[in-house]
Amino acid sequence: MKFWFDDGYGNDYSEALPFLIDKKCTGIVALVTDLVCEPEYMCTKKIMALMGCGWEIASHGTNHKSMLEMSRNETREVLADSKAWIKEHLGVVPEIFVAPWNVLREEQRELALEYYKEVRSPETLHFHSNNMTDVVRTITQILCGGPEEYTRIEKKRYLKTQKVIKNRFGVDV
Repeated sequence: MKFWFDDGYGNDYSEALPFLIDKKCTGIVALVTDLVCEPEYMCTKKIMALMGCGWEIASHGTNHKSMLEMSRNETREVLADSKAWIKEHLGVVPEIFVAPWNVLREEQRELALEYYKEVRSPETLHFHSNNMTDVVRTITQILCGGPEEYTRIEKKRYLKTQKVIKNRFGVDV
């Protein structure tokens, strides 16, 4: 089973990776390319180590700025630059784009599909490894409860996310 991790926190490598190896699972990390090697985030060697353990790499943009605030040209720049950075520095071409905050306008989604094969749905269950207590508890619940528990947790988290996005950006996802 694969689990999503957003942003590229250093804990993806130091804590999430050993935990998932122990559980015979793997991950997908959605990288914010401007944050690579910043304090609290992974550098390329650690990202490459994740890839060596079967993790996939997705793009989470160049910065963590809401795409709702971006023009069409800014959107294109973020999509192209993050994809190019990942290819140049990690040697892989990311196929999935994850919008920061999981929000983007429909025309931005269509633009993203010009650069990537897929845009991750806001409903998709994902984690932030800077909160490993939650990661361990939730993944353990899922592994004990199976697909039904995964679906239940994913729906519960999405409802919470909808409220946060509505309060922060004034939009429905």
